[in-house]
Amino acid sequence: FPSHDNREAGKLLKKGNDFYSNKKFNDAEVEYRKSIEKDKQSFAGKFNLGDALYKQGKFDDATKIFTELGTQAKSKEDLAKVNHNLGNSLLKQEKYKESAEAFKKALTLNPKDEETRYNMAYALKMIPKQQQNQQQQNKDNKNQDKKDQQQQENKQESKDQKDKGDNNQYQCRTTIEKGKKHRMIFQGFAHRILRLTTVV
Repeated sequence: FPSHDNREAGKLLKKGNDFYSNKKFNDAEVEYRKSIEKDKQSFAGKFNLGDALYKQGKFDDATKIFTELGTQAKSKEDLAKVNHNLGNSLLKQEKYKESAEAFKKALTLNPKDEETRYNMAYALKMIPKQQQNQQQQNKDNKNQDKKDQQQQENKQESKDQKDKGDNNQYQCRTTIEKGKKHRMIFQGFAHRILRLTTVV
């Protein structure tokens, strides 16, 4: 027979699932945490906690939960679900390489999961784009540094001229337009990419 704590953990887990179903993810998180306190080995409690954190936009916390669960899953099916959700959490943080690796692990365990396959393809497609954006960012920063240095030299030159009392010269105020930093606009995922494996 299950222990008293395990029975309590089960009740709290069910309560959390009810909150989750009603999109009350913060309340669900609270109940899942209570459930885990009663049953620290609860795979379902931790898995669902990861889902609730993800739904609240706490992607780093969700990533930690799903990473830990990778060593606790007792079946290939559970491990595939864990890696799928880990991949989604990393994807939301724009950690595309790590995300693709998680999806690849999930696909190895469940080759028929087309949503995981789609998500992995998306993550792989974003890796070179992210690298290009980083290179452009570095280039923009380098150009901006040069402009800032030139501006500083212009100011110093103007100050030197003023200090010499050259009344025929006016202080040249050079306005440097700040280079627009190449910021990657992260488009929203297609609906299926947002799909988390449902609560246990």
